[in-house]
Amino acid sequence: MTASNRDPVPELAEHLVAGLLGGQIAASRVQAGWDVMTADGTVQVRTLSNTDTDRWVNEHVVRSVAGVDRYALVILEDLTVSAVLVFPGDLTRVGTLLGKRHGDQAATLQLTRQDFIHLMADRAGAATAGVQIWTPSELQGETPS
Repeated sequence: MTASNRDPVPELAEHLVAGLLGGQIAASRVQAGWDVMTADGTVQVRTLSNTDTDRWVNEHVVRSVAGVDRYALVILEDLTVSAVLVFPGDLTRVGTLLGKRHGDQAATLQLTRQDFIHLMADRAGAATAGVQIWTPSELQGETPS
């Protein structure tokens, strides 16, 4: 691995997502667009950090990017991974599942804490909408309930 002077949180997130998806991190640490290459295509990796699990100060806009197949979001609460969400390139079904009414739903998803709670509670619906989810217990190798 090449030495990096980047922020360690996004660096860790890219390694985590690459491991989960069986992919490789991009050779250039600062290239535009995607961060991980998998057998199924490219993945952009982002993080969302909040300091309190009862409410989020920061929310996140998931954005489809031309030439990128999926969007991974590593969610951290109190510097602990709460979940890894991998969204499809077309976000329409996710927006429908969450009852979104904002514009450009194929390419953007305004993710709030309530949306995160909804996705975690309805994992079957999330999967049908194309969202892959890993929880802390699954990251530790435990079988999901």
